Amino acid sequence: KFVALVGGQFQKHGGEGFQVEPADADHPILRGYGGFRSWDETYIHTKHNPEGRTVLEYRRQGEQADGVEREPWTWVRTHGQGRVFYTAWGHDARTFTHPGFVNLVERGIRWACGRDLSGVPSY
Repeated sequence: KFVALVGGQFQKHGGEGFQVEPADADHPILRGYGGFRSWDETYIHTKHNPEGRTVLEYRRQGEQADGVEREPWTWVRTHGQGRVFYTAWGHDARTFTHPGFVNLVERGIRWACGRDLSGVPSY
């Protein structure tokens, strides 16, 4: 039930420097947010639950290769009257302390709580 609620489950990872690509730039969380580049674990998920889920960012598997699959990286879900924000970012100190990560998490928390995002600075 927890995996279904979150929208996916960790399967495996490596690690590298990368920047994700936006999937839904019109979503309130991504308005005014340009993303960032950092070194982090390269999560691959399994047991995806697409019901009520909107993917906000994708990570290319093997970032330097063309035509590779995109891994859902940051997403939101609705569940009943609740909201879930998930991102695979944040497993390395270089990312966890990055201003872009902090900005994204603040946006996600505000969205999940149904709060106004206009007070979050652009990034």
